Amino acid sequence: MEEERRREKNRILAELQESDSRASVQQREAELLKRSTKMLKSQLQQMQELLATRERQHLLELEKQKPLDRAELKEIADREKERTGAIVRQYEQRLSEQQDAYSSLENEFRTALKIETNRFEEVR
Repeated sequence: MEEERRREKNRILAELQESDSRASVQQREAELLKRSTKMLKSQLQQMQELLATRERQHLLELEKQKPLDRAELKEIADREKERTGAIVRQYEQRLSEQQDAYSSLENEFRTALKIETNRFEEVR
């Protein structure tokens, strides 16, 4: 009976120590999380301030730029359209040349196959 009480007491003490240990670990983790949260909030605030500053600078730069009128805009669009059209034509021409070369290669291959078939038939 006495032995059982001592074992029970030791078990309870061990559970208490384990609980205290877990509590202190969780307390340290909570402190780390609080510090981390504070640091992240500070970084977020700095980033928001930086973004606001850059946005103001960008708006100032936009105000300094000369606005384009319709004629200038149309001219720029036409030049870009012409440039991209030339690029498209170049690619279409290259594609056509490659298709012709591929067709020629296919025909050559077919001819070679026919020749080999005829040779095979003669050998047989």
